[in-house]
Amino acid sequence: MVRKMTLKSALKKNLPAPIVETIRSLRGTAAWDPYKPIVLGEKDRAETRARFAEIDWHPDAPRRIIYGLIPTASLRNVGDHAQVVAIRQWIARHYPGEPVVELDKNVIIGCRDEIASRVRANDLVFLHSGGNLGDRGLWSETARRTMIEALPDNRIVSLPQTIFFSETPLGRYQKQVSQAVYGRHGHLTVMGRDDISGSLAGALFPRAQVITMPDFVLSLRKEEFTLAPQPENAGKIMACLRLDDESVFAPEERLKVVERIGIPATLFDTTLDAPIEADARYGVVHDTLALFDAHEAVVTDRFHGLIFGVICRKPVVVLRTVDHKLTSAVAWFKDIPNVQFCDHLDDLAATLERVRATPVETYPDFNALYFDRLPGLVEEMERCAGEPPFVMPAVPSPQGNHSRQPLNMRSVAGKAKRRLLRAAGMTAPTVPQLKSFGSSDPDKLSDDELLAFMRHDAHRIEKSFYNRIFHAKRDYYEERRKNVRDCIALLKQRGHDMSEPTIAWADLIASRFENLEREFIEPNSTAARAFDPFRMDAFIGLAATRRSSRVWATEQPSGEELTACAKKLIDAARWAPNSGDRQPWRFLIMTDPAEKHLLKHIKEQHCYDAPCLIFVGGDRRFYGGLGENEAGLHIDGGAAIMQMVLAAHAGNFGVCWNHFSRDLIESRPRNQEIYAEFARKMRIPDHIEPVAIIAFGAAAFHPPVPPRMAVESLLIGDDRAK
Repeated sequence: MVRKMTLKSALKKNLPAPIVETIRSLRGTAAWDPYKPIVLGEKDRAETRARFAEIDWHPDAPRRIIYGLIPTASLRNVGDHAQVVAIRQWIARHYPGEPVVELDKNVIIGCRDEIASRVRANDLVFLHSGGNLGDRGLWSETARRTMIEALPDNRIVSLPQTIFFSETPLGRYQKQVSQAVYGRHGHLTVMGRDDISGSLAGALFPRAQVITMPDFVLSLRKEEFTLAPQPENAGKIMACLRLDDESVFAPEERLKVVERIGIPATLFDTTLDAPIEADARYGVVHDTLALFDAHEAVVTDRFHGLIFGVICRKPVVVLRTVDHKLTSAVAWFKDIPNVQFCDHLDDLAATLERVRATPVETYPDFNALYFDRLPGLVEEMERCAGEPPFVMPAVPSPQGNHSRQPLNMRSVAGKAKRRLLRAAGMTAPTVPQLKSFGSSDPDKLSDDELLAFMRHDAHRIEKSFYNRIFHAKRDYYEERRKNVRDCIALLKQRGHDMSEPTIAWADLIASRFENLEREFIEPNSTAARAFDPFRMDAFIGLAATRRSSRVWATEQPSGEELTACAKKLIDAARWAPNSGDRQPWRFLIMTDPAEKHLLKHIKEQHCYDAPCLIFVGGDRRFYGGLGENEAGLHIDGGAAIMQMVLAAHAGNFGVCWNHFSRDLIESRPRNQEIYAEFARKMRIPDHIEPVAIIAFGAAAFHPPVPPRMAVESLLIGDDRAK
């Protein structure tokens, strides 16, 4: 009997020997089985234990600083090693006299139990920063998880990270693993390196305290490296382009990028050919900064290429990568006019010329703004363990004007809010001091302090509305209303836009307080309305006959008449209930067929055949710092839309509520392109979140009312549910 050759034997027989050897070498590794936990090989394990044996643990010190996840020499990226230099200097500056124990990634993975036995509960643990919190950096993420699991009683601070889990089976699996590990730790702080990473951290790790901060390399100063004076460098361009799986450019396309620059350029990558040993780190960072300093401008898709350019105070053009690492992180430099993002290579030469022609005299002091505040904030975290997260304020402009972005403190209230403000260097006085802005001159307060005071008092007034306690403390709340008005007046003098959501909300709260008697009725007041069952029945009758119309009459009102009716529907919407009375809704009326058909490939055709469309969106900025998740935006939007639908039905119009939210837009790349073009043409700001599209007009017929379940069938409990 002839035995059939197996697939394995056939491959070994027919494939070239080098390929067979490569396959053998991959067996047992993450490349062979990406779901398999990362473990060290025999050689790495031996080297790791040798390095662990050389670590001085300073057993007699009252407290140690544990600095973990340091890159090994095999990691050849200058940016990672620049972070080590920056973090070491920061620790030495803010924790003088406290010994530092450094643990590289392999030591953590290979010596978990030994580390756990030597670390004491009062030791403060910092984990290295970078762009590897996700499935693309599993080596680093494995080491991070190992530290978090091994040290459940320590305060662990994961320094700024870009967070990205791919939408693949592996990415979703690794996200669940990280969520489970991080969720079991009660003293964990996770820092996002950009707004998107900060939002992801808050969503993925709800038990952790979340901070959004820039990359630690920005704490370095060019002057610290005593760079040699450079000769005239006009016309020398640095093209710092990555060559890995995060680049959107193939290797041959990198040369095309250089060609698009239009003038000779130096092609460079921050990933070097040779390993970077620990004792060579500082010299490598010094030489890299010297190289950047020798050029007039920088074009880069490297995160630290951007940062090295900023440290050397060079004009920088930023190109995109496959994730949000640069597209969102560039926001830290929005007030540096010669740092600009270029989305299309066709615009590269023009963008480069523009930044080269833009002089900048003053750059932000990132240490004063962020890094020097962090130790106080970490200390407060120990006292506020379990409190909601804090988000650092945005970068002020180089001209000295304060940032227009308000403090974003999610769910921080009462004492926790004031403690976190103080930790960030902002005095948040007690209630009696707030009445007169404390002993400080109000004109000397920063914009962030004014915004914090304004929001604090407006929030107190708002709570009094809900609790109906303003009658007992009318003078108290009148003082708070005056505080809010004074803050708004000062912010207006400083050039703030009064339509900014936080200010507009506070102004609305203060205005409402001036008319309390019209808005509220005391429980025992004779003005209270009597129960009116007839009005209730009339409304239920209206709601019961409402139907969704999808076929439209041939004859329709004119465009002007439809627009006027649409405004009436919006008038009905603005009286809908909404969280905090912030009125986050925004609307766009469309009667022009060309405008309506911009979206025809995203949603059902009947929607765009309607005589009039109303785009319903919500302002995300209302939900960034007052405790609500953005899901509240869609809840508030739904309440407003229901009132619009009923108002349209009351006016004998046909109406249809069409789902049109972010998940629909992101369901396929083509939808995203269509919506981006629509938003550009219709001038819809980025902070407006799409919620729905309302189609209305004269209906061809009124659809029949389908049967509805009886009220008794909808009740729960007491055996009433059917």
